[in-house]
Amino acid sequence: MEVGARTAVLVEGWSDQAAVETLARRRGLDFRAERILTIPIGGITNLGAFVHELGPSGLRLGLAGLCDAAGVGAGLNLSSFSRSERACSC
Repeated sequence: MEVGARTAVLVEGWSDQAAVETLARRRGLDFRAERILTIPIGGITNLGAFVHELGPSGLRLGLAGLCDAAGVGAGLNLSSFSRSERACSC
């Protein structure tokens, strides 16, 4: 992980990472300068582990996320996250 990162955008896979980074560049955003990382998590079922490690109870990065509609219906159970983890924007 890049030193000094302040925010992580969690995406399901490598293609999602490429899409988010391409869109950011097209819109004139410099994720590196803004200290924003995009991190492919290997599928929505891994979200909890990444939120725990990177969010309020871990490295305390700001979090955002992107998943497809199928991922939303994949049984994501927010009750398994702590209150501060549920407050993240992912």
